Amino acid sequence: MGSKGFELAVGMSQSWDPSEAGREVVRETLKKVKHKPRFFLLFSTIHFEKEEGGMEKFVEAAYRELPKGTPMIGGTVAGFMSREGCFTRGSAGLACFAPKMDVAIAEGRDTKRSPKAAALQVSKSIRRELSTSRYPNKAFIAVISGARVPNWKGIPRQKVVKDSKKIRFLLKIFETLSSKLQIGPSRDDVIFKEVSRNLKDFVGIGGASTDDLSQEKNFQFFNGKLRKNSIVVLGISSDIEIRPNSSLGLKPSGKRFDITKKSKKGYIIFEIDKKPAVERYLEIMGWDKSILDERLYRKVFYYPMLPAKKGIKEPRMFGLIYGDAFVFPMSPTTDKDLEIYTSSGKDLLESIEKLLEKRGEAESAFMVSCGTRLETMGSRIFDINQRIKERLKGDYLLIYTAGEYIKEREKEGLTLYQSDNALFLDGP
Repeated sequence: MGSKGFELAVGMSQSWDPSEAGREVVRETLKKVKHKPRFFLLFSTIHFEKEEGGMEKFVEAAYRELPKGTPMIGGTVAGFMSREGCFTRGSAGLACFAPKMDVAIAEGRDTKRSPKAAALQVSKSIRRELSTSRYPNKAFIAVISGARVPNWKGIPRQKVVKDSKKIRFLLKIFETLSSKLQIGPSRDDVIFKEVSRNLKDFVGIGGASTDDLSQEKNFQFFNGKLRKNSIVVLGISSDIEIRPNSSLGLKPSGKRFDITKKSKKGYIIFEIDKKPAVERYLEIMGWDKSILDERLYRKVFYYPMLPAKKGIKEPRMFGLIYGDAFVFPMSPTTDKDLEIYTSSGKDLLESIEKLLEKRGEAESAFMVSCGTRLETMGSRIFDINQRIKERLKGDYLLIYTAGEYIKEREKEGLTLYQSDNALFLDGP
């Protein structure tokens, strides 16, 4: 049953002016609600970064437009979807109100350098701020700084870099150096799982902030402040039903392998089946070495790897190819018996159908999907929006990120790739 007085509204702006866009996205969202929102989610593509100070102006203007004291978090995304359409440029906002709802927000810094410390900081803060809330249903929404392609001196800033003495030396110190400089792997696999352990009785959802998937820059929003290399979290305690769900839309290919040599933290894979990782991967896929450039990186979007055995599935895909090694934004969850999975446009449409099946009576949702869906689906991305429109009577916002997270109550949080995820909220 719907909670009396519950409101969820989504608005957007496509203004090129950052300050006007910030004001407009808030105004357009608040037009649809009767009460001061309990919280506000703000997302934008990174196009405002083209103007000096543009992202700061956008976030500051949006926060000033909100009723005083409204908690706000968000970040940069590859695109977003709402009842108004699907967009790869623009900004979107989500406002939510329920009479019986307590809210807290928190931020943690230096996520690539100190991922566990950042996770502990935000989870302790959310737990403390909501400790006196008497409502039974708890949830959190997290935005974590995504991976960044390193810009090393003397090495091209590319996702595919051919083997050289420099690359071989760099791989030896990559994890230590990238952590210190806060570039490279996002470490969100560590962060989200740590937050989930500390907020075990919560359900949760989230995504890795990104740009246009070039993965050079990304930002997080915390009230009126622009952040980077941070995690921002919204915690909710309410009497409304909050139901998480997740779907992959992937099928096993039968192509299996073992990781036989990796780095200390597991983000770099040196060998597969006791052969150089890139060489063996190409053999498994039946691909020629001639595509060993940016074309290969685009091609592998469609072929994530997962454990072949039954059980929890957390897809992984490498983010960089350095010489004969793969660098992952989130480390593979196992070394043994991994399998390549595939997806098609039909599979991804079915994934959305499965996602929506478990919404209960909810008519509103906040959703997070993999940013590569925008490339994978092409114009069929509008078919996805049509499916959602047909099944949800209320407003919804789907953001496209560089990594997705979901958590059920009393269960471990999952860090995913090529997935669709939702928090369905009790509607009117």
